[in-house]
Amino acid sequence: MNPETLKKAPEILYQSLKDLIADDGPYWASAIAFYALLSTLPLLIVGITVIGFISDPDPLMRHVVQLMGDFLPEGEEDIDEIVENALAAQGQIGWIAFAALVWSGTRVFGALTRAMNIAFGVDEGYGFFR
Repeated sequence: MNPETLKKAPEILYQSLKDLIADDGPYWASAIAFYALLSTLPLLIVGITVIGFISDPDPLMRHVVQLMGDFLPEGEEDIDEIVENALAAQGQIGWIAFAALVWSGTRVFGALTRAMNIAFGVDEGYGFFR
């Protein structure tokens, strides 16, 4: 490594930490993690419901439930029940409920977009339909 680069490393590290704190980096990191955790199940329900209209969702559902069970401490049975209930009500699910699941599932992308806009100094905001 170049000695010039090594001399600048503390200055670069200091400026990076200063910018991280100024942009509320820890706050946005926790917001993204929170929304990612809470958005996963609604997005899975929406995806499995849509696939249920096209083909048999059972193989995919079993795989997704097992995958989610690996990430959550004691939730595989609960996730299985939630997804099965969503599939059972597939014909009864209204557009309002479907839109609510999509909206709640995509909250993580809104938090991510706002955090990236702050980090890169972009002032442009986005609405629900934009």
